[in-house]
Amino acid sequence: MSTVRPNLNGVAQVPAELDGAVASTGFTVLRANPELLDDRYLFHWVRAEHFVSDMVRQATGASYPAVSDRIVKASRIPLPPLPEQRRIASILDRAEDLRRLRERSRTLTRELESRLFTSFFSDEISAEGSIGTIPLGKIALCSSGITKGRKTTDPTVATPYLAVSNVQDRRLDLSVVKHIDATEVERERFRLAPGDLLLTEGGDPDKLGRGTVWRGEIEGAIHQNHIFRVRVTNENYLPDYLNWLLASDYGKRYFMSRAKQTTGIATINQTQLRAFPVIEADTDRQRAFVRVIDALRASADESHQHLATLGDLAVSLRARAFRGEL
Repeated sequence: MSTVRPNLNGVAQVPAELDGAVASTGFTVLRANPELLDDRYLFHWVRAEHFVSDMVRQATGASYPAVSDRIVKASRIPLPPLPEQRRIASILDRAEDLRRLRERSRTLTRELESRLFTSFFSDEISAEGSIGTIPLGKIALCSSGITKGRKTTDPTVATPYLAVSNVQDRRLDLSVVKHIDATEVERERFRLAPGDLLLTEGGDPDKLGRGTVWRGEIEGAIHQNHIFRVRVTNENYLPDYLNWLLASDYGKRYFMSRAKQTTGIATINQTQLRAFPVIEADTDRQRAFVRVIDALRASADESHQHLATLGDLAVSLRARAFRGEL
């Protein structure tokens, strides 16, 4: 059995352990006739670009584009003999298995990174409360960014800026980068430099401490006021070390104890950020940690490229399969 969400956000096969379960009205449920249609073939068909494009074309609704059960069930599917359907499904399954293995590899790499931080600095973290700390504001400049909608009479230039959606947990998402009209003074004041640590001011409680290191990915980029820029001024502390420390359980406990919380939203201010008690750690050990993380990051980047390639391959294979070219 396959389920197709009318707004096309997801497609999934129902596992055996959910046999007899009921589905929300937000889903279209498709059950293959085993005498005519292989269920795996059906699963791959409803993920094919031709089918998705057809559904998008017929979707209605501005805020929640959707298609009805009637439209989904009236769509036409290429129907070769069952043995041919199974052969096609087997090829597409193998491509999907490769993609899942690569995705799993990327997940394991992220888990390894977290364990490495704990391993490198276990003595300092486990001795919390009895070790030396220094306020973040003593070793770094912490500042907010440009405010949208502010008024100015000076000439402005469209400038790329980093918003909350761009700053993820120890990584950047630059798939969508917006521009803001900024003056020359603002561009200079808020300009990002390689090595700057970017932190979100809040959101969901688990987002506190979320941030990453800017490595000069976009020339002349600035940052929004909901993003804190932390520029390290003390060479004994590395931005990557601070990034991991702020995002650790140690960091999250600090932020949660200081954050302003309203209806599930938690935020911190610059004063609280500057007061963050940075655990003093040997600089050489910080450098060793960063070397290992950099190597893992390079491997993760390569894995991400492979994953993208496998995704493109799966799309191409599905298109060829349903054109009868496999």
